[in-house]
Amino acid sequence: MPANEIQVHSASEKLAKRPASSSAYHGYPEGADVIERFLLMRYGNPRTRRTYGQALRSFARLATGTDEMTPADVRTVTSVHVDAFLQHLENEGRAPATIRRCRATVMKFFKHMVAVGVIDRNPADGEIIRPAPKVNQRASIVWLSRDQANRLVSAAEMTTGVTGTRDRCMVLMLVGCALRRSELVSIDLEHIRQNGEYKELFIPKAKGGARTVLIEPHILEAIERVKVEYGFRSGPLFRSLHRDPRIRGNRMTDKAVYYVIRRISALAGRVISPHALRHTACTLALESGAHIVQAQKFLGHAKPETTMVYEHLISDADTSASKFVNVTG
Repeated sequence: MPANEIQVHSASEKLAKRPASSSAYHGYPEGADVIERFLLMRYGNPRTRRTYGQALRSFARLATGTDEMTPADVRTVTSVHVDAFLQHLENEGRAPATIRRCRATVMKFFKHMVAVGVIDRNPADGEIIRPAPKVNQRASIVWLSRDQANRLVSAAEMTTGVTGTRDRCMVLMLVGCALRRSELVSIDLEHIRQNGEYKELFIPKAKGGARTVLIEPHILEAIERVKVEYGFRSGPLFRSLHRDPRIRGNRMTDKAVYYVIRRISALAGRVISPHALRHTACTLALESGAHIVQAQKFLGHAKPETTMVYEHLISDADTSASKFVNVTG
């Protein structure tokens, strides 16, 4: 056990507990694990609960010596514990982006504890804990050139077995529609709908809320090939093609998509994650003339500042950002 963890835990045991707040705890009775209840009450997405839960339980182990925190435990926490946690992450060599995420998670948790009356003062207030490490966002973004992206599409179709048509369509939609993994696997054929003379993809489970993306003709062709080759008429577009009949036909998981893209990109000569294709979509669109506002809508960013990270070459344009990607295989 690291020395700083032992010291912080000992300090926690010696702290005199603050008197309980007179406010109602809103579902946080004494003796209950407030971390579990906080996650269930505040976040509906299982992935969000898992990510936040990992950070909070890591903090709890450092501050209290266990994976859980009761209201009494919460009242023993001070800014010293929070700073020690952040230092602990840094000592472990965690990436600045990871430390920032853990810091923000702990801040949200204790802000909520104040709001529901478990504590009176926030020990993780941004004004009293150590600042978040700076992240070079541009340096952390991985994207492909147009030639590399086209080679990836070709590599997908050349894979052995029955998955080639599916995998090629998957790559085209990840980059051509700037999709996240979770958005890709949530697509049903019913989400592809007519809008005037165009067809668009309705994404109901987008991170920032539901959005629509124009589907380019070469992507529509790839979707039709999937429907014809595998006999899909409704339901999930991307399904397992595993030999096991208990698995075959089930909706693909985002983890399965991750491994598919890693495998295909290795064949194409550069191993990447699925999210790199989303970076590629925005970067190629901007370099080809899409306006930053078009790109923001294309990616579904709530704030233009998020999209500005991708800005390389920007000029005014009148059409959908998806038209500028031009990755066809």
